[in-house]
Amino acid sequence: MLNIKIINGLTVNGVINKGMVDTMQKYINEITNIMVGKLKVNANLCIAENYDKPLTGKVFGLSSIDLMYLFLEIEERFKMRIDTEKILNYEFNTINGIAELILGTEAKSLT
Repeated sequence: MLNIKIINGLTVNGVINKGMVDTMQKYINEITNIMVGKLKVNANLCIAENYDKPLTGKVFGLSSIDLMYLFLEIEERFKMRIDTEKILNYEFNTINGIAELILGTEAKSLT
């Protein structure tokens, strides 16, 4: 079993991993493309300083229906299932949070 510790999606066991940084950025790009293309979020809001801001907060202002649509798009696009517990723990509430969920799911599938 592969034991990977993810901290802000950038480190593995405390060491910065360029491959993981690149993968995380790829996921962030996919997430923001969905938000801009499907949910009509202003592309100017999809910048690094907003990646940890709540998607339902003042910056992005997504509704619960928008969030559900994003959830379904993410599951379909990445061929994954997101555990309900992750939703209840607010892990699907920011761009970085979603990217980390995707990254964590891929890491589990490697085991």
